Amino acid sequence: MSYKFPGIELHLHLDGAMTPEMLLQLAAVDGVSLPADTPEALEPFVTVDETCTSLVDYLERFDVTLRVMQSARAISEAVRLLLGRLVSQGTIYAEIRFAPQLHCQRGLTQREAVQAAVDGGIRILGMADHCPYPGVSGPAAGVRMTLEQTQGYFDSFAALRDAFAGQVDLHIGFEAEYFPDLFEGMLDFLADYPCEYLILGQHFDSGEGAVYYGRPTDDEAVLARYVEQVIRGIESRRFAYVAHPDLCRFVGDEAVERKHYLALC
Repeated sequence: MSYKFPGIELHLHLDGAMTPEMLLQLAAVDGVSLPADTPEALEPFVTVDETCTSLVDYLERFDVTLRVMQSARAISEAVRLLLGRLVSQGTIYAEIRFAPQLHCQRGLTQREAVQAAVDGGIRILGMADHCPYPGVSGPAAGVRMTLEQTQGYFDSFAALRDAFAGQVDLHIGFEAEYFPDLFEGMLDFLADYPCEYLILGQHFDSGEGAVYYGRPTDDEAVLARYVEQVIRGIESRRFAYVAHPDLCRFVGDEAVERKHYLALC
């Protein structure tokens, strides 16, 4: 798609932004085997449909993507491919999310993964893992780091920041939901760490994760609750911006969908 006006991307996953065509190109870099050898045949392995019922199901699609991004050459090429696509679309600013620890499955270190991204053209890099959240349980707990892993997250970042001083502008934060009954506890927990920013990503309705908003629904009440929670999160003034504001996959009446989503605009 070519924009008729300058585009801006505020929350773009490097691995998640790879198209099937790009993945085939990256597979050729290191001779990685994929479950299909044409873009059309590969697409079902890297996208979700109406059968997706949880964030875990969604994240499993990244297994194929990450498989072809485990070398410095592949990471650099992925960055170049993505930047080329963004330029062709008329994008003038992009905040690309990149988790170097996910690219160390075949011997690469986090430092080497970041260097590869820098070599590909990245100059500002923000780390934003799913936020540790005191009181969260069930499905909502299974997609984020534990409280005990938090210090290691910041220690790894500090080492990378020192190693790349002067080469790339590094920042660290978290992607987090707004759970009213647990939110202040989460902020109190993070107060002990040098967290620079929070991104609002409302994947679940509550700390128990009873409703995953990415699951297709025609229930207007679910969409209305999602929009209300996002708005309340924005009004807290604790978040830098909203990630994937259209995450709630409403499959009901388009007029109903438009009515509620316009409230976020």
